[in-house]
Amino acid sequence: MLNFPIKWGPDPLFFEIGILKLGWYGLFFAGGIAVGYRLMETAFKKKGYPEEYFHQLALYVILGIIIGARVGHCVFYDWAYFSQHPWEIFLPVKFEPQLAFIGFRGLASHGGAVGVASALYGFYRRTQGKVSMPFVLDQLARIAPIPCASIRLGNLMNSEIIGLPTEVPWAFVFTRIDEVPRHPAQLYEAFAYVMGFFLLRWVYHKSLHRYPLSTFALMLIYMFSARFILEFFKENQMAFESMLPLNMGQLLSLPFILVGATLWVYARRTKLQT
Repeated sequence: MLNFPIKWGPDPLFFEIGILKLGWYGLFFAGGIAVGYRLMETAFKKKGYPEEYFHQLALYVILGIIIGARVGHCVFYDWAYFSQHPWEIFLPVKFEPQLAFIGFRGLASHGGAVGVASALYGFYRRTQGKVSMPFVLDQLARIAPIPCASIRLGNLMNSEIIGLPTEVPWAFVFTRIDEVPRHPAQLYEAFAYVMGFFLLRWVYHKSLHRYPLSTFALMLIYMFSARFILEFFKENQMAFESMLPLNMGQLLSLPFILVGATLWVYARRTKLQT
């Protein structure tokens, strides 16, 4: 039986054997991508596209997620440091004050979204339009909430992206941080994304399959609106955010919501041919 507030402070490492280490975050990150991979593969097979196109898409998207998320974090949240240490953006080592292996600390979901957009453009150019991009975007939209929810569970295991202090009975005390009861903001966000997964699947089969790009548009609106709202329950990740009218996560979410709303209007008025 749970005692509230919940004391939370698990070891971020899932296992460690010699120099081989696997963290909970990496496990959830890889697991979410693996589930998305299988779902997308099934969609491609049903559509009848050659298997080689799916493998190309998967490679482009996975690289886009990782590279975009890493660069996004470095640029959006800590450019003052990484502009002076550019090699640390892509190398898992720290050179100052002495050489040390630190892994990759810091990924930004908004950067991952930009990375995926760039990857999809590269995929489109490579396949020369032989794969319908509205189809790809709508299928990715139905899958995206799963890896996003999985990543937030990884954040929970790392006791990072913590919530603001609260007196709600379901509060978590992140003992690796302090002894203050806080909103489990990671769980809020993971739950919102899981609900988005089922909502998008239901609406797609109900009506949106007749309007290509509508599912993608709805995903952008839903996912980034949820992110915008839930940021009000979180501590700022960087000190400079306290000087902004909204925190960085909220400011970066607004353009995606606007793009989603524009695409929604366009897709509902124009039945595109896939």
